[in-house]
Amino acid sequence: MVGNFLKRFCTLGWVLTALIAATLYPDVPALVKEPDLTWGYASMQLLGPGFRGLMLACLRAALMSSVDAQMVVGPGLIVRNLYVPFLRPQASERECLWAGRLTGMIVVAGSCFFALTFYDMLEQLELTFWFPLVFAPPFWIGMYWRKANGRAAGTTVIYCLLFFFVIPYFGPQVFSGLRTNQDLMTRTPHTVTTSQAIASKSLLRQKLTEAEAVWARARAQGLRGPELDKHNASKPRSISPEKIEIPGPDGMQVIGARG
Repeated sequence: MVGNFLKRFCTLGWVLTALIAATLYPDVPALVKEPDLTWGYASMQLLGPGFRGLMLACLRAALMSSVDAQMVVGPGLIVRNLYVPFLRPQASERECLWAGRLTGMIVVAGSCFFALTFYDMLEQLELTFWFPLVFAPPFWIGMYWRKANGRAAGTTVIYCLLFFFVIPYFGPQVFSGLRTNQDLMTRTPHTVTTSQAIASKSLLRQKLTEAEAVWARARAQGLRGPELDKHNASKPRSISPEKIEIPGPDGMQVIGARG
């Protein structure tokens, strides 16, 4: 239990690295377009040749330690909690071993599918957040409330599946007005943290870079006379670190970091 909480502090290093990189390289076009490249870019710029290799080796070692553990734990949980209790109560150890191997192949194939389907690291991270939401409540309730039983755990899992997956996905398809209902879309005031402010500015720089690319392509078409003057007047520009001015459908529009 203590180790499970202490390892959360290790993630502070990743957060601090991202904040430092956002401060050191705020206007690098490659990072504005692809923020997922920040770690590699910072490693190349800040570390020497030997330390770059050490960084790569550490990342691969950390990945392998987590992946091989999931390969063993996942099939074991499925075999001992689903296959044996519900499908084959009299299964031998040899049969359980082969069932675990086949389940492991399915787990690996599913991991490969998600890795090849979701190229965005943020989407993959959000996916790892959503799945534990289904099983985390009965886990924590079972640890701190001794009167919890299997029926309560099953009800909790079904409830989480409905409210975190089924209703959010199928609800708007059945009732199309859910996504356009202004009462449901009202945002309550909230405090903007430092990381949220930095993320907003990064998105703002990305919009400015994209608008500048579109403007440059149009200029390269050989505009002349009044058309060239009009095009030059619509050049995207940065007003301040939190505001930009880019062309819009009705002329130039000012966009802020907070929307």
